[in-house]
Amino acid sequence: MIRAYLADVSSEALSLSFTWCRDRVHPQNPELQFDKRTFFSGRFIYTDATGAIYAGDTDEVDRVHLNPPKNKKRKAPGPANRKVVHRGPLEILLKEWLTSAHAPDPLRAVRPSSFILDPKGIKKVSTVHPDRMRSLPQLLFALDETEEWGGEWGDKILAFDRKTNQE
Repeated sequence: MIRAYLADVSSEALSLSFTWCRDRVHPQNPELQFDKRTFFSGRFIYTDATGAIYAGDTDEVDRVHLNPPKNKKRKAPGPANRKVVHRGPLEILLKEWLTSAHAPDPLRAVRPSSFILDPKGIKKVSTVHPDRMRSLPQLLFALDETEEWGGEWGDKILAFDRKTNQE
């Protein structure tokens, strides 16, 4: 089959020895052991019985573990986020407040309500724990807003948040 594939009609092609064909173990003749690393530079990828993947065989001292187990993420210090069950109702109340706060705005024709609080801001206000949003600087940091925005809308949002937290 190999001879026909290669179209080799020489006399050497007629005699075929499978001694060198693959990575066979030759306990009597270790010099017959085929080592593919002599023909291919670089590292080979191996998997052990546990599913761990390595670059390099077990006999290589500098083999690299390619899929080490992931370390657990450290929990951030400070209060956790607001409880998930409270977020949805708070988002609804925030959207209602935003509509009522935007209606009397003298610039409502040129400034949409998303300039006051966009959907990401609503989600962030409803997610952040009330203990991490007690002052104007904390609110500005949480929403990544400017001091000018904070002067116009920050106190109103903080007052709304305090009121809903008490309820």
